[in-house]
Amino acid sequence: DSNLVYSIRMPPREPWETLLYMEGDCDDQSNLVVTILRGLGIPSYQEYGMVFVSKDFRLEEVSDNGLLNTTMVGGGGHAWVVAYIPPWGWIRIDTVFGVPGDWLSHIVSIPYYTYPTVVMGANTGEATQVAWLGFENQITSARLKYQILYEISLGEQV
Repeated sequence: DSNLVYSIRMPPREPWETLLYMEGDCDDQSNLVVTILRGLGIPSYQEYGMVFVSKDFRLEEVSDNGLLNTTMVGGGGHAWVVAYIPPWGWIRIDTVFGVPGDWLSHIVSIPYYTYPTVVMGANTGEATQVAWLGFENQITSARLKYQILYEISLGEQV
């Protein structure tokens, strides 16, 4: 199988690591695609935010020997690619939503259009792995327990 395997790791992988090990999560895979697109001369960047999946969705992650705990209810963090494709302009491309090996399902499953999404920011060139390592080192050196709870729900329709 020549497809990348979805795999979460903290800190995020560099694009070369994602390609070498053929695995990565949404930010790893989108960083790889941005690197490839930029190499081809296509302007692109990574966008990230929160995606609502369903009221029953729950994901718990524990890392750094139990010091960093993340619980996501209803949805969670996600990252995707934004690329400039003439004549349409800037379009969002998701690298992980959809059925593996079925490219049409990936095109149809762009989360910005399929799921309620809040865009929180963009990575346009800074080294996210370096920033994450700094954060992770501060947590472990101070022995802080950092707990994050994201609860995402749909409000009433107005």
